[in-house]
Amino acid sequence: MDDSVRTGSDRVPPGQYVTDKWPVLTYGPEPTIAPADWELRVFGEVERETLTTWDDFQALPRVEVVADFHCVTRFSTLDNRWSGVALRTLLETAGVET
Repeated sequence: MDDSVRTGSDRVPPGQYVTDKWPVLTYGPEPTIAPADWELRVFGEVERETLTTWDDFQALPRVEVVADFHCVTRFSTLDNRWSGVALRTLLETAGVET
């Protein structure tokens, strides 16, 4: 997979169009989960099984990434700002095995 930064005309794959809109593609009601009931469990091929509560998750370090997004429905949005907890942080905490 080529994750290098793209500039110019090769930023948008063939057949895609660039939009400034972010389409909402959902069906049905969105589930509601109380933060007190939320937990994330990492288990299986790990050194340490982990169970993270919402408060613990919110205390983890955050990262910010700016990247293009290309949807299978043919739209592309460029320079999207994403932020949150990196998967790498969760996997390192649990000691994921290769």
